Amino acid sequence: MIDSFVDNVINGASLRVFLIPNPSIPENLPEYMETYELPHVVINGNALWGKTSRENHLSIIHINNRVNYTTSSFCYTNIAPVFCNYAKTREHTGDTVIMNQKRYSVLEWITANDSELIWDSERDDNTDAVKTALLRGAIFKVVMQDEEGIWNIHPVDLCFYYKDNKQFLIKTYVDTYPVFFRSPEQTREIASWFFKKILDNDPLNAHPTKQFPIPIVYAFYAISSDGTYQGLSEYLCNKPGKRYNRLKVFVKLPLPLITKEESKRRDF
Repeated sequence: MIDSFVDNVINGASLRVFLIPNPSIPENLPEYMETYELPHVVINGNALWGKTSRENHLSIIHINNRVNYTTSSFCYTNIAPVFCNYAKTREHTGDTVIMNQKRYSVLEWITANDSELIWDSERDDNTDAVKTALLRGAIFKVVMQDEEGIWNIHPVDLCFYYKDNKQFLIKTYVDTYPVFFRSPEQTREIASWFFKKILDNDPLNAHPTKQFPIPIVYAFYAISSDGTYQGLSEYLCNKPGKRYNRLKVFVKLPLPLITKEESKRRDF
């Protein structure tokens, strides 16, 4: 059975996580609360990973009297009581720090019905709603079930509407995530290793855990209304796409208002 909040996300709701860091950990003082938007979501059955944008977290580094910084993402899951900090470090790998969810005294999922479904591959041949949304300057989001049956939810960078054949092409923002996000089994294995090896002497894991490299997935897709999609490697090499099981296109509400004069100028 799919959790209600997971089902909400598949049906277009935006996802956030509300957090109160555990005050028993000195670095979490003074007490505070926070919230993250999780625009990148991977869902396999009822198993979910949600990820902040790739440059969400800024870490300041002091080396030899010089100040530098690194950027990374925070990632949260309902699969096991862990979360992680992740940063892409090389073309095909990233560094991941697994942490205990007990570092938070409160961790709650929040969904918001702030998007409107404008196209669904299961029932829509007519793409006029996508054209209208483009004319109004809408912000798009895709919910795509790929050929493996995994839901991929990502913000859209560009949406093209072709006048002659009335087809559209959507390109998501380029981002990455650890490959184990796609596998509940791999996530549980990593969590089991973490609790067995890392937390024996530190039940709250008050300090950063061992950082380890992990293979990554590129969360870029070029998705067409003709039923196909390309990942980054297919797109860069102009290889044939794969077929998705389902595609849902959403626009963020409220839609921008345009005047009649603007509408005429945008006639297409």
